Amino acid sequence: MTTHNETINFLILQGWEYDPNMPDGQVFRLYNVDLDWEDREWYTIQEALDIEKMNNPDEFREFELLDSLDNRYLTMVSNYMDS
Repeated sequence: MTTHNETINFLILQGWEYDPNMPDGQVFRLYNVDLDWEDREWYTIQEALDIEKMNNPDEFREFELLDSLDNRYLTMVSNYMDS
């Protein structure tokens, strides 16, 4: 499972900016620098991920695959430590 920080890092690498002071951990995209600060649209983290999945499917799939590998590795380490 992707942690909150990994998700935020992925979105930042894709051109999103994160403001932890906004409600629900919303992010925004600076795709239109002509808009005033107040006119930029805010999205929740899930909405931003959905937009990335639609606009950058290859990069989003890579993010999902890396997350899956991380989960398998963590499971293996946890199983090893438990035995």
